[in-house]
Order: sequence, then C-alpha cells, then structure tokens
Amino acid sequence: MKYLVNAMASHEVHVARYYMKREAYIAAINRAQTAIKTYPDAPANEEALFIMVKGYDLLGMNDLRDDAERVMRKNFPKSEYYERGLERKPMSPDIQSPDLCIGIVGTGAMGRGIAQIAAQAGIRVLLYDALHGAAANARETVVGTLGKLAEKGKITQAALDAAAAKLEVVARLDGLASAQVIVEAIVENLDVKKQLFPQLEDIVAADCILATNTPSVR
Repeated sequence: MKYLVNAMASHEVHVARYYMKREAYIAAINRAQTAIKTYPDAPANEEALFIMVKGYDLLGMNDLRDDAERVMRKNFPKSEYYERGLERKPMSPDIQSPDLCIGIVGTGAMGRGIAQIAAQAGIRVLLYDALHGAAANARETVVGTLGKLAEKGKITQAALDAAAAKLEVVARLDGLASAQVIVEAIVENLDVKKQLFPQLEDIVAADCILATNTPSVR
C-alpha cells in the first residue's frame, strides 16, 4: 500500500516539476500542495516541499517561501535538494548493467512474455508464482517458445541456450530479494495487489524498482 500511495504522490510531484520547468510557478505550487495534503506521509513530499520553496522564491513571495522552508528543514534537515536543486538523480539501479536481475511475480501470459523478452536481452530473470508449479511450467513454456523460434531460424541455438540459462524459478517470494527490478503481473484485483506490494517492500533493497503490468483493475 505504501508503494501505491507514493506512486500517486510522485505523479503529482512530477506534474509540479513540469510546471516549474515551464515557469508556471503558481500551478507548480498548487500541485505540490495537493501532493502534501492528499498523501501527507509519502516520501515524494520532500521534493514537493522544495518545489514550494523554489516557487515562492521565484514569485517573490518571501513570507510563504520562509514558511515552506521552515517546514522542509524541520522534516528533511539533510535533504539533497538543498545541494542539487530539482535536477534528477540517475536511476538506481543501473538498468544497463550486465548484472541486472528482474523478478516477475505472476507467470501467466503477461509474465511469461516479459520473462522471454528480458531473457533474450541477456537479463537474469527470477520467476515466482503463488500457485505451486506455475513458475516452473512458465519456464518450460518460455523455453519451448524459444525452441520454436530456433527451429524457424529466427534465433540461433546459442541464443536459445543463453536465454534459457537466464530463467530461474524461485519457490518463495523472498527468493526475489536479489532482484533490482520486480514486475507484478498477477490477477487484476486491486486488493490482491495492495497485499503484494508491502510484502515486496519488506524483501527487496531500498532502491529496487517495483513495477506493475496492469491494463485494468477491479
């Protein structure tokens, strides 16, 4: 649930950042305030407060700037924004790293497709499914699909073997602890997804990217 809340707050802050770049400072401040009021405990509010400080400063509204800065320094006394401003840090982890590891939760058609693409790109893939045996079956299906591509001359046998070697099955959710990116591809049910993300947050590293493959939820 914390992940979903911060994702929504981050969207508001992203819009506020865009308005800052367009020099629409009042609009930026309003979106930053929306994030803070609607999602008061979200980590994204650190940047929201800084946007308010900078926006008020650029508008010459010094009293409001000072008020926002007092709140920010009280809550985020060591904020990196004081030093680097609104420049974005490089994405962590490095998605170009040859050691990148992706975890996939849910090995239905979507999960299998993501696994195949990632494995063919040389990325280590950890497959997990709550249904016993489903992840292993998914691996067999993906390897079978790669085999058909090899038979048709679409990929070489060496490419098939390399991709197959990148596909690993984990029996428990905590087997995904080493993943730098996790893609959720489970049932389209918001309550189930809300239960999953807190579990993942307790397992993975702080800089792990949690993503969802969600065309619709109910």
